[in-house]
Amino acid sequence: MGNIEGNISWSDPIKPAKVPITNVNIEINGHSGNNPRYTTKTDANGYYTFVNIEPINYGIGIYLNLTISERLCESPEYLYSQDLGWLHYATALREDIWYDILFSNEDIMVNPGETVVIDFGLKCP
Repeated sequence: MGNIEGNISWSDPIKPAKVPITNVNIEINGHSGNNPRYTTKTDANGYYTFVNIEPINYGIGIYLNLTISERLCESPEYLYSQDLGWLHYATALREDIWYDILFSNEDIMVNPGETVVIDFGLKCP
């Protein structure tokens, strides 16, 4: 079995520290066999993990549901530790929540005993 883990955060334009983004929904979806699908959320430190997952290729979906007060700018740039051909699928403002959906265009391979780290960040231009 393998693992995927990482952090999701804002790069604060004023301070050098990163601001964790909590409660981000992350989904990985296998594209072989029985198509295993796993979901998780980032914790208070913006950290997420998928532990003991089947060693296959996975596509990744990131679902950001941020209140207006959590969003540091209207049109952030997206930063990532691995270029998986990220596609910004949708942005919508409903009431006081910004919804952003991003998908990897390329799959990531998880090998047995391996931990794949995928960090993701938002930065104001």
